[in-house]
Amino acid sequence: MPEEDIVKPPILPATEKEERINSLFQLAIGKPSYQPTEKQVDEILSQRGKVIDLMHKDKIRESSDKKYYFTVTFVCSLTDVVLVLFFAKQYLTQVLSLIIGAIGGYGFGRSQR
Repeated sequence: MPEEDIVKPPILPATEKEERINSLFQLAIGKPSYQPTEKQVDEILSQRGKVIDLMHKDKIRESSDKKYYFTVTFVCSLTDVVLVLFFAKQYLTQVLSLIIGAIGGYGFGRSQR
């Protein structure tokens, strides 16, 4: 078969996905020749800012959730102790040891992350 009869596929312009893959390959090989444009740098920085804002909002929500759970647990424990005091004083030591054991088992004394 002569070489003139072979049909070569047309060379298509690289898509954004192909450019990303090529840049990752270049980084893996050790030839970081990719230079982002000013528009791409601005986009990266704006996305990073959005991620930081979302992380901050998530930490605020998590903190308020912890305060809520602590308050509910404290009120329930206090209610249990008061009810035992009024209706069954003989079980007060067992109830207190149960509450203290639950707090200790939850990891109240553990170090913070």
